[in-house]
Amino acid sequence: NVYLMAEEINPISLLEIVDKVYVCTSQLGFEALMMGKEVHVFGMPFYAGYGLTIDYQKCERRTNRRTLEEIFYITYINYSYYVNPEKEERCEIEDAIDYLIKLRREYFLEFNIRCDDKNIVDLSERDFSLNSGERQTAQTLAGIRKDYSNILGYEAIYKLLNNYNFKTVLDIGSGEGLHYEIFKEYGKIVTSLDYGKSPYALDSNNKQDIIIADFMQYDFKDKIFDAIWCCHILEHSLNTNLFLEKINSILKEGGILAITVPPLKNEIVGGHLSLWNAGLLLYQLVIAGFDCKDAIVKKYGYNISVIVKKNEIDIKNKLVYDNGDISTIKPYLPKQIKYDINFKDISFCGDIENIGW
Repeated sequence: NVYLMAEEINPISLLEIVDKVYVCTSQLGFEALMMGKEVHVFGMPFYAGYGLTIDYQKCERRTNRRTLEEIFYITYINYSYYVNPEKEERCEIEDAIDYLIKLRREYFLEFNIRCDDKNIVDLSERDFSLNSGERQTAQTLAGIRKDYSNILGYEAIYKLLNNYNFKTVLDIGSGEGLHYEIFKEYGKIVTSLDYGKSPYALDSNNKQDIIIADFMQYDFKDKIFDAIWCCHILEHSLNTNLFLEKINSILKEGGILAITVPPLKNEIVGGHLSLWNAGLLLYQLVIAGFDCKDAIVKKYGYNISVIVKKNEIDIKNKLVYDNGDISTIKPYLPKQIKYDINFKDISFCGDIENIGW
């Protein structure tokens, strides 16, 4: 029951008359999904393994179920670049579709090919502005979560990439380069710096361009960054305040710091020289010159993350490093924090689960 079709046939027209489609890795399988067909897959194309197809292989990395709309968005909008060959410039997917329809119409007219009008599409005027329904849908689809839950700071990197605008980012303590790869995937200009002697850095197979140096000793000269990513590094620092002050000095005003530390624990492990909760991290950030009143905070898994836009303050000359200091720094802490009366001062619980996230 195998038929060899030697003549030219539009595969879409075949899909209209079948109920099931069997492919290895063919793009035709995805087109069949878009036409509502049952698709059997013997290979592992981009659309397999997410619950949309009947799969004869298993991909261990594809554990989440995805909708057809999500797969379409990731493939055709998020990962794809479109270029108008006439204008020789980047364009949107709708512009690319219009261009292909124009070529198709010209082809039929040139060779005097007659066919049903539905095959030469005449598009009515459509609104593809940023406020249009299509764009609003795209913006909604842009919120589709990629599964980063196997890496440290996964909530923070997702939030940073999807809620903040920046081009350049410094990845302090980049290790094996997992975060570097994600930043590059999103088109960011990444500078990676690592001490270079940790097991993670030594085992790295990623092709990241990396500066091997001690962050505290490295001279960035006049270079500043739009964003700084510091994930599970602060607890390794010999001097927390100097470390955070140096971060402040190379982050542009209005730039974003995304910093993550492990939660407080009693076990002492190699390299961890300080213990943390969210309140203490905010306290240290304020002393280092960060206004944290609009900072967002989240505790999740083995992570405590704070994301703050730089609005530099100088408060050190007002501190006594004793009772009274919490009252002094209160204007620069998130307003959601609730305080208790303490001996000659106020205090607050540093075990913060979520602020503004």
